[in-house]
Amino acid sequence: MRKLSVRQLIVAGALAWAVAALAMLVGVLGFFTAMQRELHRETDAVLEDERLAGRITGNLYAQLLEASRYTQDPSPAGLAAFREHGTSVFHDIRLYLFRNLSSEERLLVERLKERHQELEVLAQDAFDLAARGRTGEAREHAALMFRSADSLQAKLGRLVRLRHQVRTSLEMRQASALKGLYVLSLALASIFGLVIVLLTRFLRGRLLLPLEELSAAAARLGAGDLETRVPVRHNDELAAVARSFNRMAENLEVAHTQREAAEQAIRQRDEQLRQAEKTEAIGRMAGGIAHDFNNLLTAIQGHTRLLLDSPGCPPYIRADLEEVDRAAERAATLTRQLLAFGRKQVLLPRILDLNVLITDIGKMLGRLIGEHIDLRFELAPHAVCVRADPSQLGQVLVNLVVNARDALANGGTITVETCEVEVDDAFARRRAGLEPGSYVMLAVSDTGVGMDEETLARVFEPFFTTKQVGKGTGLGLSTVYGIVKQSGGHIEGKSQPGRGSRFDIYLPRVEPEPQESPAPAAARQGSGGSETVLLVEDELAVRSLARSVLERSGYNVLEAQDGEHALGLAREYGAAIDLLLTDVVMPGMSGKQLADRLWLVCPRTRVLFMSGYALPEFAESPEGAGTHWLLAKPFTPEKLALKVRQVLDSRDSRAATG
Repeated sequence: MRKLSVRQLIVAGALAWAVAALAMLVGVLGFFTAMQRELHRETDAVLEDERLAGRITGNLYAQLLEASRYTQDPSPAGLAAFREHGTSVFHDIRLYLFRNLSSEERLLVERLKERHQELEVLAQDAFDLAARGRTGEAREHAALMFRSADSLQAKLGRLVRLRHQVRTSLEMRQASALKGLYVLSLALASIFGLVIVLLTRFLRGRLLLPLEELSAAAARLGAGDLETRVPVRHNDELAAVARSFNRMAENLEVAHTQREAAEQAIRQRDEQLRQAEKTEAIGRMAGGIAHDFNNLLTAIQGHTRLLLDSPGCPPYIRADLEEVDRAAERAATLTRQLLAFGRKQVLLPRILDLNVLITDIGKMLGRLIGEHIDLRFELAPHAVCVRADPSQLGQVLVNLVVNARDALANGGTITVETCEVEVDDAFARRRAGLEPGSYVMLAVSDTGVGMDEETLARVFEPFFTTKQVGKGTGLGLSTVYGIVKQSGGHIEGKSQPGRGSRFDIYLPRVEPEPQESPAPAAARQGSGGSETVLLVEDELAVRSLARSVLERSGYNVLEAQDGEHALGLAREYGAAIDLLLTDVVMPGMSGKQLADRLWLVCPRTRVLFMSGYALPEFAESPEGAGTHWLLAKPFTPEKLALKVRQVLDSRDSRAATG
């Protein structure tokens, strides 16, 4: 069955009301028509009475005429005509008695009947006298008969007048009825029309218009307009539906806003993840290049220092060698920055109070930025401890402050802040690589020129810089990024053109370390000795330099190019080996594996690792804490000699990786 719309239902209701009104009007018209018909019937009856009265009058005069003739010339034909007219009169008078008469009219008809009977008696007497030849008496009776006929005619005239009054009254009633019918019809039509108009307006205002607004709002909502609302005009069922629709639209708008926020967070996290993956790939490449470069720098810088330490070095050659040494040192600094970005730099982490570190280098930062810039410190009121390499964390702070200084050519403010924060799941989900937990936040902000989104997206890439040629290497923020990531933290930048920049660093918060008594000084302060050192290095230039330095310091050196060769030398040597000096990353067997296998043969051998990488096995415990010793590349001959002596003089008989 086809369903009707609300508009069709309203139209159908109005039509039904109109039909009902029309039926009522037809009923009223029928009633008045019936009444009019009855008036016509009564009028016809009165007219019929008047015609009957006329017929009686005619027959009566005919009867009198025949009676007059008969008295003058009696004849059977005249008598028959008299009696025929008399019968007609009598019959018509009797018909009157069956009409719808009033009491007065009925009394007149009765008297008419009596007068006619008297007339009949007088006529009969006149006829009898005439038949006996008594003409005079017959004429007297005829005169009496005429006087009786006049009385009868007078009564008949009165009856006719009464019937005429009745007919006039009926005609007036008919005219009044017609007028009333016209007025009533007009009034009913006006009332029904007004009712239909009012009903239509009421239904449109209370039903049709709200439903049209609700339907239009639903269409707009379906088209995506979540701000659409339905006006609530009354306090009825449709108003309740409108309020429910508005609440639904509000809930949909809130849900849409939340979904957009979630999608935006997912897009930001994906973008951060892509950026982190890209940065990670660049970091691995930079770290690999820096590792190989470190070996070359170790050989260059080491042999340069050996030549500079030679007594017979001519002055003109010494000047060139010093320039080579300075260039090698600058190259080593650049290599350390690349390693820091690639999170391969050798770190010596310990628990430290970030506020103390910032306070210690605060004066130096003031000298770096100049007097035209206001440097402010907003530090946490209590200790905020993290586990990091102090020198590298100081480098992070210096790089961020210098970067902020360069954005403040016309002066401004740099603010350094620290505080403790709790990172919840919602905050962490929007930042790739950040886990929920307790953190110490280090923030450096400035009021400088700021950056656009495109520049901000590349700010941690190595060698990317917005400065003029020769004004920067493009490794400052990339070094910061690498050190923070290697320290287990997270960094993010915020900036807008003309509104400055802000960098927030999140480092895992740790409990303060209990104070310990300082360790006693080393037993020997010299840098030489006579112990046996097993030197293992796959890079020939580095191995040659290390052998030369150790032999000049008086040590007995066993030289091997890989782990298998070193184990063979140890077995062939037969005597005690005091120190294993080995590279960590080598073909075949790593330095850690070599140390583990050598301890099976020489359990009292100390171990000193050399590496340009920060290795996972060295990341969790500080150097010299009874687990390992590490010498970072590139190193100078002095650093190598001092480190070897320090390890040989250490208390732990097996300072190795655990």
